[in-house]
Amino acid sequence: MQTIKKSGIYVNPKKRRWEYWVVEENSSPVLVSWLSRGAPQTVYDNWESSLER
Repeated sequence: MQTIKKSGIYVNPKKRRWEYWVVEENSSPVLVSWLSRGAPQTVYDNWESSLER
């Protein structure tokens, strides 16, 4: 099993969105999911909680 490092939600100001990246040791970063920064707070909260599974 690989160790996951620096994974999490990041802001992409150029594309005006939040992005969830997974970074594994000795691998390239993988963009797993993204959400528009214009999304309502409830949508963001649901999106964020879905990533914690």
